Amino acid sequence: MKANEFKSDRELLDEILAELNAVSQKLKQKNGIATDDDLLDNADVIQLLKISPQTAARWRKDGKLKFIRIGRKIYYCRKDIEEMIVALPPAP
Repeated sequence: MKANEFKSDRELLDEILAELNAVSQKLKQKNGIATDDDLLDNADVIQLLKISPQTAARWRKDGKLKFIRIGRKIYYCRKDIEEMIVALPPAP
């Protein structure tokens, strides 16, 4: 594109959105905020840990399970769950 040609509104909007997404990802990485790929929902964790929903609720209340609440849904960071699995004693 030549310097004297104008971009359409759509082209400008696409460029702005791309830049915002790039900045957002960099901030998330810098601040250690979990991205969507790093989150597990409550059902996934219950199945993975082979626990009941009541046990998961009790562990959240007792601080054994770190969680994030977004609206009414509960999510867990994959890294925290993996660390918990490693720390669990072996089943009898």
